[in-house]
Amino acid sequence: MAKGVFWWPEILTRSWKMSDARSSDNLITILSDDSNLTALVGSRISVGSAPQSATMPFVVVTLMATDELQVLNGTIGTRILNYDIDVVSQRSVVAENVSSAVRAALENYTGTVNGDTIHMVNVFSESCKYDSPQSG
Repeated sequence: MAKGVFWWPEILTRSWKMSDARSSDNLITILSDDSNLTALVGSRISVGSAPQSATMPFVVVTLMATDELQVLNGTIGTRILNYDIDVVSQRSVVAENVSSAVRAALENYTGTVNGDTIHMVNVFSESCKYDSPQSG
């Protein structure tokens, strides 16, 4: 992984009967359709990992957990999906700007993406880590 500043907004989405792969694609679609974010990172938004040679800044979306909402007579068809979104940059101010754009694109989002209904998106925490440059 590249050295730099990493922001981790944790994302919680609620969606209706959507597969894990489609939910990640839908999150990428929401982010990619946001002009403020793409002005900062272009098309460098990926699922799971970024290429070793990726130009910074970039965004990586990783599905961390899913949970089917249960009621006494079974599931209700709504899933809670927990994502980590890594923002990687060589400069902290750029990472902060990208992270703010990610938050603005996702916070309180509701709508239909690729035919799937997203009931809500909550950004519920954020953290920052700096990896110092390594020689060699």
